[in-house]
Amino acid sequence: MSFKCLFSVAIILTFFSVSAIPPGGPEISQPTPLNLLMVKDGGYTDRLLLGITQLGLKKVELKTVFDTGSEGLVLDAKAVLPGEMVTPDGIDLRGRRVMTLDGITITAIKDSTSYGDAPNNRMYYGQIAYTTVTLGDNTHEVTTRQMPVFLIYRGVKLLTGEEAAIDHDSIVNGICGVENVHPLSEEVATARKYMKSPFAYLNYRRGVYAGIQLSATGSADHPQVVSQHNNRVICAAPLLQVGLTNSMEDGYILQQKKMKNNSHVLSPMVVGKLRINGMETTGDILFDSGTKRGGSIADMNSFSDNSYVLDDQTQVSFTAREGFRYSFVADKKNRKITMVPNNTDRLKRSVWGLWFFINNNFIIDYSNYLIGIKPV
Repeated sequence: MSFKCLFSVAIILTFFSVSAIPPGGPEISQPTPLNLLMVKDGGYTDRLLLGITQLGLKKVELKTVFDTGSEGLVLDAKAVLPGEMVTPDGIDLRGRRVMTLDGITITAIKDSTSYGDAPNNRMYYGQIAYTTVTLGDNTHEVTTRQMPVFLIYRGVKLLTGEEAAIDHDSIVNGICGVENVHPLSEEVATARKYMKSPFAYLNYRRGVYAGIQLSATGSADHPQVVSQHNNRVICAAPLLQVGLTNSMEDGYILQQKKMKNNSHVLSPMVVGKLRINGMETTGDILFDSGTKRGGSIADMNSFSDNSYVLDDQTQVSFTAREGFRYSFVADKKNRKITMVPNNTDRLKRSVWGLWFFINNNFIIDYSNYLIGIKPV
């Protein structure tokens, strides 16, 4: 074990010996609905946001991007901690290895995380904290056990070196990555890469599986308008169900997630065949609610180093090995698709964005390591 890892473990052990964070909320005894905010621009939903109402003992009003394409809760430290504690070089713990403030225990463990693909990559630097998290709003909410949270103190656009906010939208305070690539039994995170979905840190009663169901955004029945300004409308709807039962997976096409090389990481991809204007290839697709518009396809047949955007009216389809089939016509706006040669390190999987979820229900079953899709 490396010195850095030993140091991180020592800090975590110190945290568990001194922490006074309250326990998590009641067990999830049945599937629990949570509101998501749909941010609509000209009628198109280009953001799904999940609220956070409490961290530890601290009441908050935070909004996070609901992201099926990443894992772990990442928050802007300035939205959580006193401003004087957050510096470009880190969160000031006044020389301590851990500090607890309002039931939020911040550790000295620093790490980084990146989002986006070239040329829009952003790198964020932060520190690991532990706390309980209450997700939802004043209608319905759930509270986790103590869980790791990555508090960002600095963000950088890799192409230009300019400062990068956690999101282009000023109302967003973080990213709630709901994918789960690590087994449920792993509770402690000594690095950013070991963090899991917040919904993996809930207490589920027997008969209810750990997992979530996202209803198709286009099926929201009478969403409540929260705010409106010109073409921008924000509305709330109970699109998310927390906790799964056997009957909820009826009618879904389910794909078993496979262990990767070290037997501790589970693939979040759906495997199948892609067909673009008659060209067919096998590949992995990440259905990513955190990608606002468009997406990308790993071009298995290209030997070029150059990416290109599919022409308008290009026919694209995907067929999962279990039989699910989805097709669409590419355009230069909401379904703008960039073809990326797979002989580079820029992209090793295809990504389809938020538009996929307009007409498709989506399940992530953490207990049984399944991804499920059901068209409306």
